[in-house]
Amino acid sequence: MNQQNCCGSKSALKLGLKSGHVIKKGTFPRKGRKRRVPRYQCKVCGRGFSLATLLWTYYQKKRHINTTVRRLLLSNMSLSRTAALVGVNLKTIELRVQQLGAVCQEKNRETLEKAFNGKCATHVQFDEAETFEKTKLLPLSLPVVVTNQRIILGFDVCSMPPHPVYKDRSEAKYGVLPDDRIKSLRKLLVSLKSWISEFAEIKSDECPRYPWTVKKVFPGAQHKTFYARRAKPHGLGELKVGAFDPLFAINHTLAKLRANVSRLNRRTWNTTKRRDRLMSHLWIFIESHNRYILRGLRREGIPLALA
Repeated sequence: MNQQNCCGSKSALKLGLKSGHVIKKGTFPRKGRKRRVPRYQCKVCGRGFSLATLLWTYYQKKRHINTTVRRLLLSNMSLSRTAALVGVNLKTIELRVQQLGAVCQEKNRETLEKAFNGKCATHVQFDEAETFEKTKLLPLSLPVVVTNQRIILGFDVCSMPPHPVYKDRSEAKYGVLPDDRIKSLRKLLVSLKSWISEFAEIKSDECPRYPWTVKKVFPGAQHKTFYARRAKPHGLGELKVGAFDPLFAINHTLAKLRANVSRLNRRTWNTTKRRDRLMSHLWIFIESHNRYILRGLRREGIPLALA
């Protein structure tokens, strides 16, 4: 047993203590806490470690800001404004976004596994939102898949051709941009095959790319398409005009994304500078969103639409 196996996780640490490969070796004080943190040593490799080594906050000097940063990022706050309110450097917030994004992605996976308990969703909806990277000359597509209860199963980010208004300027500055929307949507649906029943009812708008893409990944599914109605002026471009919206779950979810994630706001200067930071920010929102939705379903006794 090497040091990586000894301190790879809390369960590995418990096994090491039980087998005798790992022994306790003193404690050390942590800044800002009254209690001391225990240290351990691997008898095989001789290297020491502590419980702090197993945490994602390892080597962080200001752990106390993590909760505040997370709440601000979920409240339509930009990174620079978050840094100013918390009182740290912008680079610190940028690093926290990456770290929180990775942690929230793993937490969301564990939450969904526990909620679905080996079953699959039978009613899902999907659509694509549009945003951009640095400038509108570099547009991005954001495919999102949700259940009828607005639980977000997954998303992806890919490049797409610019709007005809910006096409000439975009090609002059950045060249011809690839259209990865079909490939991205197919990759997303393939990654969700373990969450979605192969005979599920899948709803979307009448985009011509969708029917054969869904048919290729879920040949046994029932794919229903609906006319994309005009958006409400106050619906962030996502909520639609009309009394009943058959795609309410996905449209409402995309509206919440635009309302709570600052870089997705319309008519904003809080633009995404890097795609990986956009994905990290979205994972932070999705983990909180899914946890909130699942808590509400459990409280009201509403079962998940599962097979």
